Amino acid sequence: GLFMTKSEETKKPEPKLLPFERIAVKEDHESGIFNDIDQASLWVLAPVIGRACVEQNKAYIRSKAKDENPANSVVEGINVHRCVNRVYDDFKDQPEFEEYKSCLVRKSFYYDYCLKEKKNFKALVERTKYREQSPQ
Repeated sequence: GLFMTKSEETKKPEPKLLPFERIAVKEDHESGIFNDIDQASLWVLAPVIGRACVEQNKAYIRSKAKDENPANSVVEGINVHRCVNRVYDDFKDQPEFEEYKSCLVRKSFYYDYCLKEKKNFKALVERTKYREQSPQ
């Protein structure tokens, strides 16, 4: 019928096991790899990370395409994290980065309210090794 009986309501479905074994790697316990970088920082740095970490990201995607078992892409995944962390560390103390990030948080990620901060941040990026390279 439409309604469940009491016994059907309380019956819990059997948990489905993941098709892979969970693996542990030494990096799980190493500080400085799986950093808790906040969402706003990642949003602000996304275009920079996209350029700076393109090779690491491609290697990870190629590895995942070959074998979807996460255990077989751990090294590639860690390399992506390390690259993202380097970019974050390079920008985290820069006032232009902080101002753009705080603006996005204050304005609930409505980019249009943070155009001045975005412009200042982009100008900062252009003065670094992360600047956009013009096509050859």
